[in-house]
Amino acid sequence: MNVLLDTHIWIWMCVSPEKLSVKAKKAIRSAKICYVSSISVWEIAMLTNKNRLILTTSLDNWIHSSIEKAGLTLIDLNIDIAIDSSRLPEPCHRDPADRFLIATARTENLSLITADKLIRNYSHCKTIW
Repeated sequence: MNVLLDTHIWIWMCVSPEKLSVKAKKAIRSAKICYVSSISVWEIAMLTNKNRLILTTSLDNWIHSSIEKAGLTLIDLNIDIAIDSSRLPEPCHRDPADRFLIATARTENLSLITADKLIRNYSHCKTIW
């Protein structure tokens, strides 16, 4: 099974792994490939710009080193993901970044690891928490 990490899951995995559920930890350990979306890179950059996330190193270094150390694979946004994000069955999350994550999971046939209740309750996306 391959999984996609929600942005907060990626951060928690690297900074506060105790926040992850037992099920999330197990899914990450057993996944063949753990993916992160390029939209998550943007979200982390925005969080640091707004001082809502303080990193112990530069943003560039944190992104590259956390991907490398955790053995994550980056998924870029593509045409299919962009189109799917605009056509998600309603009712759906209003946050554009979350819509991109949902669309990425759907397009790439991945389970999205997330603690976000709105995403977990969305029946058109496989989730793990």
